[in-house]
Amino acid sequence: MRTLGNVHNPAIDGLRALAVLAVIVFHTNATWLPGGFTGVDLFFVVSGFVISQSLASRANLSLGTLLLDFYRRRVLRLLPALLVMLMATFVLSALFIPRAWRNEQFDQTGWAALVGFSNVVLAGQQDDYFSPGAELNPFLHTWTLGVEEQFYLVFPLLFFVWLRGRDRWPWSRALLPLAALL
Repeated sequence: MRTLGNVHNPAIDGLRALAVLAVIVFHTNATWLPGGFTGVDLFFVVSGFVISQSLASRANLSLGTLLLDFYRRRVLRLLPALLVMLMATFVLSALFIPRAWRNEQFDQTGWAALVGFSNVVLAGQQDDYFSPGAELNPFLHTWTLGVEEQFYLVFPLLFFVWLRGRDRWPWSRALLPLAALL
């Protein structure tokens, strides 16, 4: 359940559900919903909106307090599910994927997912997301978590500078649009 301030917004849950369903349908059969993978992009946009609202509602806090509170909430929300998912994926892949099909890249991707960098590991591998060999990697889906966690490292600081400085420093108004272009 998501809240904006203290008010639950069911439209956010609905958009997230549509995003997840689009990706699931695409991966079930890509011909049913070509482009369904763009559900990931929708999920990122919704997440950015929710995070921006959350940070804006705490704009009166000092930078240190804002960042500590933000990262504490992220860890409490994401880490338990991440650990369960990674452990289940490690165990299930060891049980059900023949050893001949598994390789070092699978384990590297799983360990990198633990610290939010599976997308970097996957980008360094020769296969792309849509190649036939990539679908064998049981940790392929963690690339989106890596992107989101890296976003969480940078965005709160940029958003804080933008919130506090947009009236004082004219250059700070361009900070978020420039970051988005990059």
